[in-house]
Amino acid sequence: MLPRGSNFVRESLVNTVTPLDSAADETPPPHAMSMVLVDDSQDLRFFLRVAIERGQDFCIVAEAANGEEGLAAAVEHQPDVVLLDIAMPVMDGLEALPLIRKACPGTVVVMLSAFGPRYGLQHQAALLGAHGYILKDGRMDRVLAELKTIIEGVGDLPAPRPRPGPARTGSSEEP
Repeated sequence: MLPRGSNFVRESLVNTVTPLDSAADETPPPHAMSMVLVDDSQDLRFFLRVAIERGQDFCIVAEAANGEEGLAAAVEHQPDVVLLDIAMPVMDGLEALPLIRKACPGTVVVMLSAFGPRYGLQHQAALLGAHGYILKDGRMDRVLAELKTIIEGVGDLPAPRPRPGPARTGSSEEP
């Protein structure tokens, strides 16, 4: 038994978990696709971020808790991929989906939902422009595998967009 007031667990976690702030300072691999993650569950966003960035295929450039924030983040970052929840406050994913597709035509938008086929949302999302639909079933490895399969299945994807570095030099004028 640990003595009362022991910091063993906290110190163990600190030594094994990379805080989000320091992870954001790391330079992503050059081949990593940029992603905006939109879900109203802060806990799910955390677990998705850890699982997604562990694979180094993606670099999460922004997170949002509702469709309105997700739209703003997508417009600002013009990511390669948006992973978009359906049931959210303020603006749900189905409302945000066509707005994101219009504002970011080169972005792959994949819906993430707890609602299975009997609700008809997968068909509705496809009609609104979603590239795919993944069920939240608690298995991060399955979510990532399905995400990769959907992205590979989208033809004529642009190469991952370069992300701004810490400092740019030279002219900012367009040719």
